Amino acid sequence: MQVKRNGPGRPPVFNWLRIVAVIIMTLYLFDAVWYAKVLIDLLNINVTLNYRSRRFSRSPSVDEIYKIYQKIPESYLYAILLTLDEWARKRALKNLGLVCDICFFDSSAESEHTKEEALIAGKTRLRTSKLDYTVAVRFFTNTVISVIPGTPKNINEYYELLRRVGINTVVVDGYFRTYMNLEMAAEYGICFITRSKKGSRVWRYNKRYGMRKLVEILFGDLWMRSKRRLFGRGRASRYKKLLLRLIGHNFRAYERVVALERLFVRVSILEEAYLSI
Repeated sequence: MQVKRNGPGRPPVFNWLRIVAVIIMTLYLFDAVWYAKVLIDLLNINVTLNYRSRRFSRSPSVDEIYKIYQKIPESYLYAILLTLDEWARKRALKNLGLVCDICFFDSSAESEHTKEEALIAGKTRLRTSKLDYTVAVRFFTNTVISVIPGTPKNINEYYELLRRVGINTVVVDGYFRTYMNLEMAAEYGICFITRSKKGSRVWRYNKRYGMRKLVEILFGDLWMRSKRRLFGRGRASRYKKLLLRLIGHNFRAYERVVALERLFVRVSILEEAYLSI
């Protein structure tokens, strides 16, 4: 990742990539950017340019860390999301023999620290503003594949990405049941599963559609772990904080896949117990 420098200035001292890694680790553990300074000093993490040959002399200040945080491009965060999802998918396929080719789409909202006016029961009142977003979550690994700002009905522009990451089936609720989504899914060879209108002749409960509720695990995990509102000076800054929270979720999801692999593949005592039955 390259970050643009404004003007000649002083030559760079710190390794930006290592500092960004510490920021992501900090938000994964504590949900606070400023705590990265404490983590660097506490664990003696060398974030200088020549960290392999140079001694750990000094650490960046909180202001320097926050400036680096502000300049992290969203494309880099999206790349981290996809990389963690790919790692989890490959491990599940190679070591557990699971083809995770199903994904779910669903929408949710995170509370922000600002207030907005809203018309409630005929009166104008202040309420906590919300940041709406839509996610695509892979089945079994529970990793986030993509994040979409807002709650759009048409998700057909993301089918190319889904095919590229090995998704063959998309499960959505009635909100995404539009003609364009169905038409484009057929063109890309994606099985589009949704719930038919209740009361119609073709309405029936689909077992695959019933699995869609597993996507709620993601929203519950984010709420239980953070319980913090999204802080930031603007909507773009708060959206970046949301992306970092989802990266933390993908880290935990990848750890769960590794734990399942060790439990069902590498534990020899289970094999001995099975053979002794």
